[in-house]
Amino acid sequence: MTEHDSELREQLVAHKKLIFWRRLAIGALVALVASFVAPQVVRVWRARQARMACMFRLRTLGVAFDLYTGDHGGELPPDLSSLQPYLGQGGPALLVCPANNRAPGRMSEADDWSDYHYLGQRAGTSRTRGVILFCSPENHGGYGAPALFSGGQVKWCCAEDLAALKDVFEQPGRTE
Repeated sequence: MTEHDSELREQLVAHKKLIFWRRLAIGALVALVASFVAPQVVRVWRARQARMACMFRLRTLGVAFDLYTGDHGGELPPDLSSLQPYLGQGGPALLVCPANNRAPGRMSEADDWSDYHYLGQRAGTSRTRGVILFCSPENHGGYGAPALFSGGQVKWCCAEDLAALKDVFEQPGRTE
């Protein structure tokens, strides 16, 4: 083996070591970035799951409202506790937003502890296209919340729209 071959071999070994250390540094950097990003991704994923579960609960409550209005000549229930026979096995737990993680109260006092704001008779009949029930935006980071419409649709609404809607329907004497 010539002197030139041994120099080439030493250069090759040095180059392989350099590549190894570069890859190790890149791997460490990726792991470091992932350790900062992973908790945020998990938080966003959990918020999205809670939002979807909340929307599913509102759809289930929409079915209960449809059953109630069908049995009572198209009239909406006077309060949330009137829905108890129509909630099935879910019962009071359906009136707690999954994002809130708390136990439900007694069904007879549902309007006081529920995470969902029921607009009652002010929402109109089951044939109107208005909001019947909506979740507290605070349960969803304050950006908005899902709302159940009288046609059975559940849609995401921004917090400003929900606040304005709540103000309009809380006015005394308002019937629409």
